Amino acid sequence: VPTARAHPVCFASSRGVRAVGERAWSARAPRVSGASGASGVSSRRPKRGGASPAAASPRWWDVKARLETALRIDERSEFGYLEHDSEGETVFRERSSLNGDVHVVKHGPWRSLRFNEVEQGLSYVRETRDEATGEVLRVTADADVLGYEYLRCMTAAAAAMCRLDVGADWTRVDGVDEKKNASRVVCVGLGSGAMPAFIANAFPELLVEVVEIDDVVVDAAEKALGLPGIRTRRAEETEETTDKKAGVEPEPPSGRQKSLGNLRVVIGDASAFMASAAAAVQRGEASAARAIFLDAFDGEGETPPRLTSSAFLRDCAACVAPGGVVVANCFNGVRGSKARHGAESFAVALSREIGPVTSWTVETPVNVVLAARSVFGASSRDDDETEKTTRMTKASSSKNVNRFSRAELRDAARALGAERGFEWDAGERVRRAFWVEVVEEKDAEAFPRLIREQPAGIDVNPLSALAARMGTTMPREWEEDEETK
Repeated sequence: VPTARAHPVCFASSRGVRAVGERAWSARAPRVSGASGASGVSSRRPKRGGASPAAASPRWWDVKARLETALRIDERSEFGYLEHDSEGETVFRERSSLNGDVHVVKHGPWRSLRFNEVEQGLSYVRETRDEATGEVLRVTADADVLGYEYLRCMTAAAAAMCRLDVGADWTRVDGVDEKKNASRVVCVGLGSGAMPAFIANAFPELLVEVVEIDDVVVDAAEKALGLPGIRTRRAEETEETTDKKAGVEPEPPSGRQKSLGNLRVVIGDASAFMASAAAAVQRGEASAARAIFLDAFDGEGETPPRLTSSAFLRDCAACVAPGGVVVANCFNGVRGSKARHGAESFAVALSREIGPVTSWTVETPVNVVLAARSVFGASSRDDDETEKTTRMTKASSSKNVNRFSRAELRDAARALGAERGFEWDAGERVRRAFWVEVVEEKDAEAFPRLIREQPAGIDVNPLSALAARMGTTMPREWEEDEETK
């Protein structure tokens, strides 16, 4: 089996590509061959109320069955992608004025979306081939597969935090039939479309809205990453005009839009979208979002500044429902590094504009996931800044009742994953949660420490040496890597 170096990947969907071989993954068992050729969106998810493959394990004495189950699940994970024995094949390439060279590379059933040399997304697909010629006729994403570990963490964290608040629970909704009042989640950045498709598939009662600025990315998702055919509408056209030309029923909200079931992709700038959505929520013309996911990077692997600004986060705060969450993927670094300072600065901003923040690292410490829980909801958008900052600071206290413990998050995520048939253990992805407290230390470092983290729901003496080593900060052994400086 060739080394994993054959699959270049960029951590945290950002920075330059680094060969996966440099991750120093431990050796793992060979993969079980996966089937392909099925048409339609494949769904291995059992009916509601069934157990997930991870939860419904074979009997403890059936070693063969247990091994086969573990291998089958693992081959549909990020590890399965990294270790797939195949040569890369470019199946889509188009130049984008926004993100440069947008291309999709195929490795067996995996499709990797890349901007220039930065990996931006990963999908697991099924190919329908012509029986006579072997030509690929159709590529369909398997919506049950969520490859990246950081996306699993983001999804599990948001779903668990909302599950623990009755008013924001994703499973307690009115459905998507009433478009204006549909319960929804919003994803900023499409990537390969794997996470929005996963959520839309696992939670059919939710309306999943994605805002993506680049037409080329949407084309790549549709043509090479397995998102089926979806309608378009340009921003300058009205819904009625577009629908008359297409001969179809009107679709909800404004903007150039594509739709598929309960998944909507609006093509436009996320900051303008969020400002418009915030205004619509305040006017009572649209429902507040139960979760907002922030995972948008450009061709250089950087998050556009307008999507980290206070104005943008205030609009997010106005869009998210009380008890809902804003979840972000950030690039991590060692203490005192520019990368770590950026992640901590964003944690401070989320705490100030949204509410108390919880943090996680994932399989490798290059990603840090931040989740801010909305305590006050949309009504706080126009509050006096001094008053709101004071309330947010109090709400962000590490001992505040507005936070959830590790045990609560783990149990809620695990139960929800089993109920909705996740192929992976959602509880495992969130069990190492940390509560974030803003400290903004003043010292001589170029990038001083801005936050303190402690295990969620566990009392630790903040002055102890153990507390100093806790948190999501990248270990020092990674310091030699230029990406983390």
